[in-house]
Amino acid sequence: MKISRVVRTESSEQYFIWKGTECAGQIDLHFVDLVHANIIIFGNKLSLIEISEVLHHMEESLLTERIKRDDLVVSVYRGEDISEEVSSYIKRKKIINK
Repeated sequence: MKISRVVRTESSEQYFIWKGTECAGQIDLHFVDLVHANIIIFGNKLSLIEISEVLHHMEESLLTERIKRDDLVVSVYRGEDISEEVSSYIKRKKIINK
């Protein structure tokens, strides 16, 4: 498993979680008063053991030492990417509504 950063701003970072050549999920970190970490696993591409490894890697490697555990809020979601379906629906609706 490999984690690679794809976006970095002053107050947030986004990482993709790779399992082999397949993107298995993403991590969104938002730095405000607390650090909010949203982890989205795509379908069943990662087991619970692998998800716990992602959490461990995030705490050990992605977050700096100055962030305390009490300042970290983590949410983990399992879902599917339906971006293409939504885009297709929107395109069809625009054609129908013209």
